[in-house]
Amino acid sequence: MPPFAKRSLGQNFLVDPNIIRKIASAINAQPDEKILEIGPGHGALTALLLQSGARLSAIELDSILAAKLKAQYARNQNFFLYEGDALKSSWQPFLPLSQIVGNLPYNIASQLILKFFQNSQMIHRAVFMVQKDFADRLFSEAGSKVYGIVSVYFQLYAKGKILLKIPPSVFRPRPKVDSALIELRPNKELPLPNGDLLLFHSLVRLAFNQRRKTLRNSLKRYYNAELADSFPWEKRPESLALEDFLKLFSLLKESIISDCELKPGELPPNLIF
Repeated sequence: MPPFAKRSLGQNFLVDPNIIRKIASAINAQPDEKILEIGPGHGALTALLLQSGARLSAIELDSILAAKLKAQYARNQNFFLYEGDALKSSWQPFLPLSQIVGNLPYNIASQLILKFFQNSQMIHRAVFMVQKDFADRLFSEAGSKVYGIVSVYFQLYAKGKILLKIPPSVFRPRPKVDSALIELRPNKELPLPNGDLLLFHSLVRLAFNQRRKTLRNSLKRYYNAELADSFPWEKRPESLALEDFLKLFSLLKESIISDCELKPGELPPNLIF
């Protein structure tokens, strides 16, 4: 039986052996492959990954579960467990990675995926369990009702797909929503230099903060008459593909730099999905 779930940590444990095997099969871990597991919980997936001979590191916030896993795999030289918060802790000691995997807590899944994007040039592949609605937003295209900030960020950083759709019945406690197993493969090259990424994030966030308004209104702090013929300002943000946002960014970059006054490595305020 899985241990008691802590609601404060967003814990929902996988308990269906068939689904766990399907997830392990999708990950397809190989001997000596470097893998990082986020939130291993009671170790249902961990056990199958270690059986493959992969070199597995894991980050677990729950101290009780961390102690259990450390004791269980104390003699396994291919397993290292770090007790801490995967969102707040640096991933640098684990990089580079062949894969990063995990059943992500729904309340912080978007932030963890953003962190994956920020480290994506050092990670070959990600396989994550997320809320199905979030997966739909992640992979949506311009013009969709659910297209938004996370959709644009995904196009910038990676390619991916839904591998499995998973019902609430395979978890304990049972969530109120469907889940999806997703695959993310980072783009080998980004269309912007690293120094421009945070500024681009800021532009996309500002445009979608008032998604029902036209770009001329939502970005009025940057708009001026000289730019009137350089872009279709009467469009709304949900109609813009990544290429459109990149063109918009090239027009407004200098204004955004002056407006944000970001320090090196600093995230723009309220950077959320």
